[in-house]
Amino acid sequence: MATLSELLRGRTDLPDHDVEWLQLLVGDWQLVADLSFADLVLWVRSVSDRWEAVAHVRPTTGQLVFVEDQVGRVADPGRTRDLLDEAAAEQRILRVRQVVVPHDPGPDQAVREEYIPVVRGGHVVAVLTRHTNLWTTRTPSRLELTYLATADALCRMVTGGEFPHSGAPTGLRRGAPRVGDGVI
Repeated sequence: MATLSELLRGRTDLPDHDVEWLQLLVGDWQLVADLSFADLVLWVRSVSDRWEAVAHVRPTTGQLVFVEDQVGRVADPGRTRDLLDEAAAEQRILRVRQVVVPHDPGPDQAVREEYIPVVRGGHVVAVLTRHTNLWTTRTPSRLELTYLATADALCRMVTGGEFPHSGAPTGLRRGAPRVGDGVI
């Protein structure tokens, strides 16, 4: 399996500093997935002008949406591609209230999708999608609401080019601490 760096260099014409930015984002995005209770997928526009998924992370705090890894998936022409294009062009987060995702095996899932442009230096280098399983939705606790608000703030920072922070200490590895470690 190719690394993120290999996928980005082989399928896009992104400059090295943008590739490094996306690697920093993916290094810290488990925190966002866990706070969101959601799967995250990183999409880049390839040299063939297609949106391709180059990274995928699942939450450790909630039920996943995608059973299969999304890396290598190409956005089909239509709704998904249109929303990726719109988020990139407008540099704003798009929220799709509810979609149905086929789930094999098992019943289809109700999912909330969000399209979050990844901005660096004033331009969009990728789009992050956040997929929340609504099938298990219930009234959230105060802690869960705090997690969700923190995740939303981090996503706004991604769109503002403020997250990840390249100078942030990483500890032994990026992505630490985890939400379950009592980070909030």
